Amino acid sequence: MLTSVAAAGAASQAPSPPPAVPTAAAPAAPTGGQPSSEAAAPAAPAATVEVTPLRGLAGRAAALLVSGQQGGQISVSMLVFPPGSAGKPGRVPWVLDVPGPTLASATTDGNLGLELAVYGMRGDKVVGSQVCAIRVAGAPAAWQTNGGLKFLGFVDTAPVPTSLRVLVREPVSGSFGMWEFPVPAVPGRGGSHGDLGFVAVAGGPGGQGAGTGTGPMGADATDAVIMRTPTLLAIVAPEPEDAWVVAGVGGEGASATAPPFSLAGDGNVPSTRPVLKPGTTVRLVLLGAQMPLHPVMSARLRRSDGRPEVSYGARLLTRLPAPAGEFERLVVVVTLPADLAAGEHELVLGSRAGTEPGEATAAIRFRVAPPEKAAAALVWSGVPVGEGGEMVATPVRPAGAAVSEDEPPANLKAAYRDAVAHVAADDSPASLRALVNLERAALGRGDVSEFNRLANTALGLGRTVRKTSSRALLGLCLVNLDLYREHSRDEARLAIAHSRRVVEQLAELLAGDSKDKEGQREAAEILAVFAGELQAVGSWSTSERLFARAQHVDPGDVGALMGRAGVYERASQPGEAIKMLDKVLAIRPDHREARLRLGVNQRRAGQLDAAQTSLTACTGAGNPDWVRAVAWQELASMRLAEGKVPEAVAMLRTATADVPADQHLQILLASALDRERHHREALAILNAVVGRPTGGPPSARFLYAEWPHEDLDAARVRLAALRPEAMAALAAAVKEDRP
Repeated sequence: MLTSVAAAGAASQAPSPPPAVPTAAAPAAPTGGQPSSEAAAPAAPAATVEVTPLRGLAGRAAALLVSGQQGGQISVSMLVFPPGSAGKPGRVPWVLDVPGPTLASATTDGNLGLELAVYGMRGDKVVGSQVCAIRVAGAPAAWQTNGGLKFLGFVDTAPVPTSLRVLVREPVSGSFGMWEFPVPAVPGRGGSHGDLGFVAVAGGPGGQGAGTGTGPMGADATDAVIMRTPTLLAIVAPEPEDAWVVAGVGGEGASATAPPFSLAGDGNVPSTRPVLKPGTTVRLVLLGAQMPLHPVMSARLRRSDGRPEVSYGARLLTRLPAPAGEFERLVVVVTLPADLAAGEHELVLGSRAGTEPGEATAAIRFRVAPPEKAAAALVWSGVPVGEGGEMVATPVRPAGAAVSEDEPPANLKAAYRDAVAHVAADDSPASLRALVNLERAALGRGDVSEFNRLANTALGLGRTVRKTSSRALLGLCLVNLDLYREHSRDEARLAIAHSRRVVEQLAELLAGDSKDKEGQREAAEILAVFAGELQAVGSWSTSERLFARAQHVDPGDVGALMGRAGVYERASQPGEAIKMLDKVLAIRPDHREARLRLGVNQRRAGQLDAAQTSLTACTGAGNPDWVRAVAWQELASMRLAEGKVPEAVAMLRTATADVPADQHLQILLASALDRERHHREALAILNAVVGRPTGGPPSARFLYAEWPHEDLDAARVRLAALRPEAMAALAAAVKEDRP
């Protein structure tokens, strides 16, 4: 499994560091450790950063953090290291960039105040937290176009978290950014054998966290008898320390010379999002674990312009012990294509052990500056990525300007009502796009007051149309789900944050308005479908909360129960997952995926007899091939773990005859035969596996590692069938509301 966490969209905090850190921006080399004579940053006055620990946050800031609702207008980029990489098992190090263009509007005479907070989350439980106030004096004028604040920090947790929920807030204007990022899972340290390699990425101002998993997912710990799975837990691209105003947050050890930040090398700091040049050779430092003797590295490039993926070689230069923890430090070089366009791209690194069939991957986002800006753009905050190559600037707030009231103006309410009326009338992409553009224009720079005015406009219309019929309110919920998807597709981060809030609150209105079981089911399905979409982009805690709310509205919502079970399973809480899956099977005893996941989680929880019963039921005829394959794998692995190799061999012969296309079963059989000294038969099986053509459908383990989605897909189909009636009701209700 290969894991990287490199993301944009969140702010972060940590414990108290040294009281003041003097820093100055100066000429620096581009990221990737490549010196360049043509890249030179304008000199900036010295800046000091003072970090003061706080006991907690008050008012709106605390509500934002506790809500788990991601979004905001402060753009950041974040890199999370695995627990233990700073030397202490429960310590999670991180690097946070807050770019200058984001901060410029809140900086007065070079002075700036921020609040930073980070919560370590394990499922829905807080396992560690820190809060602090940041005061910056002498902020450089160059922040308007480049540079910014870079924090090196950590949070101490127990047990280790599965994600970090982070907040940055400028208290005077109310500007904020709140996001959640997965923590890389270290094999054998509290992670489940189904742990997923996570890449959290986000781009541009405002940032949006997105989680994807790659590699041989769901591989069991007992698979060590088959292969040694390489694991990479962080990708470090060095960039010059003096390109940023750098401060430590967390006390001793939060500095560029301490592990794991020292992986960047002398005079450098880890880049959360490097700026690279086309045609150059890039040097990356990887933090790895369980690496084989001779790892085979590869690289792929995913371009932002939609061109096909390009594959090419990656060369491993050196491997040494990491500066702290039971990890390795690997130095890899990759040569980028010379025809890379300006903008943001993704570099995917792959690693496998010799000729083993599975490849684990991790990715890092990077930016390429346009030719006319290459000399000045040292860090990602100065590289334009918007449409037309223009940087999205934050307007400067006039000194002493008052914060607007949250009450929406009449013209906004009228324009919003008319735009919704057009969508309800013809349900066309053009009408929806007009409403999308209206919302983005209404958000403007993204002040809290603008968020509240637009949200109150949508919710006010919701309260009005529900007086006509709950079907009209269902139609408005469906429209706002469509808006969320449009904003997400366009990576419009301020609008995404708004849509997340409004969809949830409209669904709550619908739930409160529904008196019969049918209405409650529809409200629960809106909540569950929305939770599933948040789950797919890595917002675990928020999705779990919405799944729980859907379950409360309709206790029989199987999609919500399966969604919660998936979150608990991914968060290494098999006991909680078992509770959810038992409820599913009480409602639908024939739910095959639920029974399979129940057996897997019973095994993880040490309930071996119950696991044996559940998994055996999943091997019977009538179960899908992938369900039978995973069940056989689990049952055979249980025998191997108990040392009952002959029983495992007999079982695997039956399994490979039952599901002959599953390569995992073939490899597991070869491993068991090898342990029984049947080397020739084992070799023949492996040769047959290697000789199979590449491609084909996803493996059983890959399908198991996906979030449970079949019940949510069925809910989407039911909601789509209700859409014509709901949109007609919405059109009639909005027409009645017109003056």
